[in-house]
Amino acid sequence: MLAGLFAVKQKFAGPARSTAHLLTEAVERGPFRLSVIERGTLGSLRNSTLVNTVEGNTTIIFVVPEGTQVKAPVRADADGTVAEVGEEQYGRQTLSLRGADEKRHTFTGDVGGRRKVLVKPGDVVRVGDPLIGDVVCELDSSLLVQQEITQQIKVTTADAEVKKSVGAVEIQEHENASLLATARLTKELAELDLKKYQDGEFAQLDKQYTGELFVAREELNQARENYDYSKRVAKKGFKSQNELEAARIAELRARNKVEDASEKLKVLQEYDYRRRIRELEELAAQSVREIERIRLSGEAALAQFKAQLEASQLAYQGEKATLERLQRQIAACRLVAPQDGQVVYAVERSRRSEPVVIEEGATVRERQAIINLPDFSQMKVDVKVHESKIGLIREGLPALVRVLSEQGRSYRGVLDDVSDVPVRGDYPNYDLMLYECVVRITDDVQDLKPGLTAEVEIVSQDRDDVLQAPVQSIVAVGEKYFAWALSDEGPFLCEGLQLGPANDTTVEILAGLEEGQRVVMNPRTQFSKQLAQLEAKYKPAPPDAGVPVESDPESDPFGPPTGPPDRPLAMETSQSQGSATPAKDQPPARPASGADPQAPAATAEQVAGETPKPSAGEPSE
Repeated sequence: MLAGLFAVKQKFAGPARSTAHLLTEAVERGPFRLSVIERGTLGSLRNSTLVNTVEGNTTIIFVVPEGTQVKAPVRADADGTVAEVGEEQYGRQTLSLRGADEKRHTFTGDVGGRRKVLVKPGDVVRVGDPLIGDVVCELDSSLLVQQEITQQIKVTTADAEVKKSVGAVEIQEHENASLLATARLTKELAELDLKKYQDGEFAQLDKQYTGELFVAREELNQARENYDYSKRVAKKGFKSQNELEAARIAELRARNKVEDASEKLKVLQEYDYRRRIRELEELAAQSVREIERIRLSGEAALAQFKAQLEASQLAYQGEKATLERLQRQIAACRLVAPQDGQVVYAVERSRRSEPVVIEEGATVRERQAIINLPDFSQMKVDVKVHESKIGLIREGLPALVRVLSEQGRSYRGVLDDVSDVPVRGDYPNYDLMLYECVVRITDDVQDLKPGLTAEVEIVSQDRDDVLQAPVQSIVAVGEKYFAWALSDEGPFLCEGLQLGPANDTTVEILAGLEEGQRVVMNPRTQFSKQLAQLEAKYKPAPPDAGVPVESDPESDPFGPPTGPPDRPLAMETSQSQGSATPAKDQPPARPASGADPQAPAATAEQVAGETPKPSAGEPSE
């Protein structure tokens, strides 16, 4: 239940009594609308001006007569390449476009006179580019065509340099990979040699030398026994002195053999092993360093080739950009009507206040307007919205337009543009900060004329299923919101309300009340004593009020508060409707020039009828 989740505190205002004297309304679900209403002026939405975009000065070689009716061009609806341009038949011509997805797009339009096919086979077009249209003016492009041919040669040369650099980069990448693979193989072999000596060769030699020492010692023991035996027998005269000497020599030879085997084992264990291990470890470490050296050397060489590639690409892009600019300049020499309308020459004044004549043979400068094409079939309303309401609107919102000269009739529209920078109000309200907005009328407006005054209602929110309660039933105390609802036993306090946006009459209930509950419409009149106790408990004292008096939970008729101390949403009052909207659900208002960005918005206290507490430094009433 919402009441349990958001700690709705329910305390009876007293024993059961009649509630007939209370003015109540039900909490309901239904449609909920927030809107901003302003007045503005009607104007033409599409006022196209054809401007000379050719750099420098150029000459008009063709221009249609003033007052000529022109039609909007046939435009491409996909990116692609012109595949074929058909023959003209009965004043109509067909062309086909091969899109990027390989699909074929076909376009047909009227041709004849000034209305021509504007592309040729092989041309690359983008979405929105004109394919068939009315040529209203042509400028001299002969010099630009010559420059285009020269620039095309430069682009071809630069493209060849790019391909050469790409090949050099690929070769270096393959060479780096090959050298690194060889270095890694050398490292693996060095590690295998080290492991082979540690676990194989050394163990084998150690075992061999240890065995030789063991055999030598056994032979020495046998030679000693034989020598001792020979000495005893020789004393008894059974062996000659030569035999005794041979036994002694054999014993001496066996002793030397033991010493040799012992020294050989010692040299292996104490010198050869350490030397060989150190040598193999160094070879393994050197192979690791070699890998790093090859990697760094390869990266440096590759970076050099990549730098050359980047330089060639930049050169190619620069040459290509110059070529595209020349092509755009050539295309700009042909002015095509972008929309339906009537040709009107753009009359300007020179520095000497002399009119600039638009005619064949006349010289026009860059950015000079040549032809105007007003279109009254689509209209807009220019309005200015006060900075306090700007947080309620955004581009794309629906709108209703009521023209004051047409009572009882309204037009549908949409908010097309909201300026990012405010402008000051007209005299004498220079302190006002207003945001210029454009509302496009989407209905048929053939009968409307520019300059009429219209009232625009921009719908910020329009929802169908919103739980809402009357604004008058909500009481704000400090930063908390309360309401009194009815039950079978009488009115009780609902605490911990969470509110959403508010309009003139109702406020959205996010938590704290349930659908069908009846709330008291005049709580400040009916529950003034309880409100005074709530204000003493929740409303912070002014800085000069001294030590605040803490409320005693025992004497509080509502008891200690229950549930988490949720902070209610700050509410922002819409000056157009007098509505209150929480800042959480609305985008923040854009700060006006010179305005304090930290200034607080209007709170729900103002909506609920409570006078907001004065800020520090302001006298309290």
